[in-house]
Amino acid sequence: MSILFTFPFIFLLLSVAIVPVISTPFWERNYKKIIFSFTGITILMELFILKNYTLPIISFIEYTQFITFIIVLYVISGGIMIKVNTKGTPIVNSIMLFCGSILTNFIGTTGASVLLIKPYMKINKNRLKPYHIIFFIYIVCNIGGCLSPIGDPPLFAGFLKGIPFFWTLKHNFLPWLLINMTLITIFYILDSRNKNKSAYESESNKLIELSGAKNIIFIVLTIMSIFVNPMVFKSLPTFNIGEHEICFVREMLLVIIGVLAFKFSDKKVLKQNNFSLEPITELIVLFVGIFITMSPALLTIEEYSNNIDKSLVTPTLFYWVIAFFSSFLDNTPTFINSLALIMSIYGADIYNRLDVVAFSNGFYQNSITYLKIICLTSVFFGGFTYIGNGPNFIIKTIAEKESGVKMPSFFGYIFKYSCLYLLPNLILIWLIFCR
Repeated sequence: MSILFTFPFIFLLLSVAIVPVISTPFWERNYKKIIFSFTGITILMELFILKNYTLPIISFIEYTQFITFIIVLYVISGGIMIKVNTKGTPIVNSIMLFCGSILTNFIGTTGASVLLIKPYMKINKNRLKPYHIIFFIYIVCNIGGCLSPIGDPPLFAGFLKGIPFFWTLKHNFLPWLLINMTLITIFYILDSRNKNKSAYESESNKLIELSGAKNIIFIVLTIMSIFVNPMVFKSLPTFNIGEHEICFVREMLLVIIGVLAFKFSDKKVLKQNNFSLEPITELIVLFVGIFITMSPALLTIEEYSNNIDKSLVTPTLFYWVIAFFSSFLDNTPTFINSLALIMSIYGADIYNRLDVVAFSNGFYQNSITYLKIICLTSVFFGGFTYIGNGPNFIIKTIAEKESGVKMPSFFGYIFKYSCLYLLPNLILIWLIFCR
């Protein structure tokens, strides 16, 4: 395949990275046109040049499986409200960040971020600074979610490909714990220097108030539904498209759970949370483009990887290459493309579920090390810039519009914060776990 087939994918990701920085209003008005243009070009190339009539269908099916799960978790979290009735202090904020890091593994980075950002900002009234939001992005929007496929979109995309559900918990726990502890310690020191006192006034004697607790039932049902697939239940109805076995039972269950969650959510809580699909609309549209344009790129990578000298590929090189792309491009396609590349080098096929399972279980040389690198870098470096992960921009927008925090520019975020606070910790993770 020609390298030209990767261009729609590359230009789409560059558009997402660059256009909002040049002109946010232009991007907000035209992002759908831009994304659907590259998507349409890719589909035409697949149909009329590659003569591959199943690839667009498979890509859209994989997108549907992916985005359904994200939307359902977002809807469920929209019906839950947490009130923290205490003033923001270094210790309270640190505990809240750590709790968010745990919670994100159950309701996803988007769900946990949207659920926690408002009470987090509220208890820090009159002392809220950009570093509060930036460390929230680091920990809750990104790093926290590396322990489960539910936690972060790239890990869920990997799960859909065949990585076992508990693989991430087993292999990522120690890096997760270390980087959380170091970042929260840095945050605590910074927050201790903030001498402004919170003007928040407690509304109750209860430290924490939870509204919409019944939605936790729907979270449990969502987690259970993940295991509804033909690999676990052989009797599930399936159909084949080309060499791909498709089963929509899980997605049908998720849709039912999402509809029921919205219907039975406390309408007062939904209103107080200003619930709507608008904050994730861009995410929904963006991933249509990513999944469609990514398919021919994956095939191209697989073809070219056959000529790569294995001796040139080392864990260190792999770590920093993926780190770069996870920082400046979206981390989900980075995860999938990296996995496709390293599997192809070792003669495995990312489209073959059994190959993915075997790769996850160490049946290929250094495969567990490489998979750990892919997981950690795609999740941890997703917070290095505003564009590394979907929730980053959502939280930035909420902080600016609802609390008036003047967030740093795209490059100010990188050089003033990420290079100073996040990068040293990511180097530490590389030195200890990924060489």
